[in-house]
Amino acid sequence: MSKVKVLLIIILSMFSCRFGYVCVGAEELSDLVIVIQPKSVTVREEEAAVFRVKARGNGLKYQWQYSQDNGKTWKNSSIAAAKTEEYTIKAGKANCDQKFRCVITDENGIDENSEIVGINLVSGPEITKQPESVTVREGEAAVFRVKARGNGLKYQWQYSQDNGKTWKNSSIAAAKTEEYTIKAGKANCDQKFRCVIMDIYGVESISDSTYILLLEGFETDIL
Repeated sequence: MSKVKVLLIIILSMFSCRFGYVCVGAEELSDLVIVIQPKSVTVREEEAAVFRVKARGNGLKYQWQYSQDNGKTWKNSSIAAAKTEEYTIKAGKANCDQKFRCVITDENGIDENSEIVGINLVSGPEITKQPESVTVREGEAAVFRVKARGNGLKYQWQYSQDNGKTWKNSSIAAAKTEEYTIKAGKANCDQKFRCVIMDIYGVESISDSTYILLLEGFETDIL
């Protein structure tokens, strides 16, 4: 609630009490309550940064604002989503240092400011060594390895049976490690393989896709 409005309410309340009218406080003029505050988000550059707020009251209006000086001054956002409960913008270097909040106003003109939030811009896991395709004989072990740098990394190897159009998670134990080992055969020599690596923030990086080249025939010693 703005300081000017609070001051006017106090003056009116004092005036009413002095002349015998029913005293009304600011909290009695409005039942506006923010029940869910927005939260800061962690996303990659160019991804959607979504802030949400929930409030209870009558005739509520929303106005999201941004600050470029760490909350000292605020400007109204002009995009359409700035007047709704959910505010979505594309994250980038231009706004990762900005602060955001929502001003909610009820039918009586009483307003409340939400908590201040921001965008944490991350680049995701850095893949330092891509997996490579392997050449083996049927029945031999096909081993794919990936190396990445980041915080709290999790690995999930995937396979594709339609040349990379769609992907499925491999369910074997080794599919959740840096090194993925499977037995090469005709059933998987036409498949492609890749690793999805997720960091502690839930940001993913995807490795290059690889495959198994199956050798045919038998080796013979040259006499």
